[in-house]
Amino acid sequence: MALLVLLAIVVVAPGNYARMNAGEEFAHPVGILGWLKAMIKAVVMFFWFMAFYFPYYLVAFAIAYYLGSKSDAQLPTSKIMIVMWLAVAFIVYLLVSSMPNAYLYNGFGVQRNYTHVVFLLMLVVVVVGFVMGVGRKATVSGWLSFVGVIALIVVMCVNIIQDTPSARLYGKAVDARIEKLSELRDKGQTGTVEVEPLPIPYTEDVKHFVLSRLGRETPKSMLYYISETDTIPNEYEYHMKRVLDLDFDFVLAEEQKK
Repeated sequence: MALLVLLAIVVVAPGNYARMNAGEEFAHPVGILGWLKAMIKAVVMFFWFMAFYFPYYLVAFAIAYYLGSKSDAQLPTSKIMIVMWLAVAFIVYLLVSSMPNAYLYNGFGVQRNYTHVVFLLMLVVVVVGFVMGVGRKATVSGWLSFVGVIALIVVMCVNIIQDTPSARLYGKAVDARIEKLSELRDKGQTGTVEVEPLPIPYTEDVKHFVLSRLGRETPKSMLYYISETDTIPNEYEYHMKRVLDLDFDFVLAEEQKK
């Protein structure tokens, strides 16, 4: 219900129509066929992205399966029925949650609703694993769970060690920019100021690693999405001016942007 309310807000918000008129990227689907294609694109893209993280879901499934095999739980109906209902519920949720993105981005912006959908997918995998494990012996699953958890801990540690320098570099650059702009504000700056571009906090990602090894062109993943000013004042610059109470614009130089 909450997602449908949000979709209604998207449909009636006038700012979205102003953005749609800015280019084809934000053109909403037209007609039943257009909606169908946008929704299919959103769903296919979601599962395409999730396919690269199958090992993580396998570990979660194995752990839940092992716990289910050790429990005395009594299922209200057959395992097949429970799994089917969970699968249908998840697909319906995915479709409803994709509607605002399909309307605004023609099915391309499914990554904008990752957080809650991925969390629900993980929850469904865990519940299915637990249900499938009830009444079964799971010696192999126990070992797979143990080895998988150890592997995930190692991967997490490697990611933290590898990503920390990039995150620190970005954080220091942001602090330095704020300090510079604040100093100029205190000195009474009024003219436009050129600033250094912020370093992009790249990270190693499973999807990018696999596709790059297959010779596919794919943008390198970032630790988190960042905002940056441009060679002309933009939305990020506008908000920073309000936060820092600046009376001047700040932009990137043309050569810095390149």
